Amino acid sequence: KAGFENFLIDTSLISIPSSAFSFLASRRIKEEFGFPVGCAPSNGSDMVKKKTERMFEKTGFIALDSAAHALASIFWNDFLLFGPIESAPWLFPAIATANSMLPAFIWEERKALPERQNHPLNKFYSDFVDSLLGKRKIRGDMKPPKE
Repeated sequence: KAGFENFLIDTSLISIPSSAFSFLASRRIKEEFGFPVGCAPSNGSDMVKKKTERMFEKTGFIALDSAAHALASIFWNDFLLFGPIESAPWLFPAIATANSMLPAFIWEERKALPERQNHPLNKFYSDFVDSLLGKRKIRGDMKPPKE
């Protein structure tokens, strides 16, 4: 035996559309073997970076890259590989946004919310959490999170 206790499995992807197959592979691997699974969405977004920037300038690429990573973060992945580091300022908020939405789907099915206080839902949207838990009345004018 090599002495490995666990594995991190990277379900490779080569394009934005093929990301769906990577996510589905992540799901199957987790269900069958229970290993932590992730991927590198930037592999797909980088393949079309020049074309996207020609069509939509840099902001278009930032939007595409952010969407790819945000979706990857909620479809059965335990971790994401990303790069270059310069993309962190747009990827982190996109991933946090996606992860603040996912618990609402889980709430609908199981009435469960993330327990960790540093989860994006708890960190940025505590008013929303309180309204789900019945601690606060839902208002139509819910204010954005305090800075």
